[in-house]
Amino acid sequence: MFSRFFSSVHLALLAVVLSIVGRVVGLPQPAEGPPQGPTAEELIHAAETGELVIVPGEGLPSLESLGLTSRDIVVRTLERLEALKQAEEANRDANSSSLTRRYTPTCSWSTSMSIDYAWFCYDYLHSIGGTTCFVPSGGSRFCHTTAGSNNVAWWGSVNGVASTQSSCANVANGGVWVLNNCRTYSWDYTWYMLSEGTNAAWGNENLIVTVGNM
Repeated sequence: MFSRFFSSVHLALLAVVLSIVGRVVGLPQPAEGPPQGPTAEELIHAAETGELVIVPGEGLPSLESLGLTSRDIVVRTLERLEALKQAEEANRDANSSSLTRRYTPTCSWSTSMSIDYAWFCYDYLHSIGGTTCFVPSGGSRFCHTTAGSNNVAWWGSVNGVASTQSSCANVANGGVWVLNNCRTYSWDYTWYMLSEGTNAAWGNENLIVTVGNM
């Protein structure tokens, strides 16, 4: 009699345990960890294999003519980004009091793109220094990336004139305002994401630099 009683108790307990386990299994499970952006090593490897290419705008010097490769640009930019993390040196340069601007820079906040790719084009344009970046009435594309997704382009447009031009270094130094001010920190990617933005080229409010999606 007692054995039958304990057996029935054991069965009842087993049923309760199985019921609890079933409920736990049925609960929403924790989501997988947040997606991570590409590492420096992955970006360098992509540039080495041709998965990531830095493409100069029409009429601007090719990387080959400068003795550079996409990998060179990526490595140089990553070094610059590391310096940015440590000291925000580029941000202080962009906000230098020696520059007077009348164009009001903008951030759209409606797009999201890779800030790393935007810095790659910045580095290219800055590296060609005094080379002329010309903008006709229809606009120009100074540089863009081709990496399969999240590609970024640097564009030029005219502001109140039929055409205009600046040194590519001044285009880069105008556009860097976007990189430093139109960014938000993403806890999902544990790094900054960039929104489209505009600013005048340094010393030329007739040339508007747009950093946006390709």
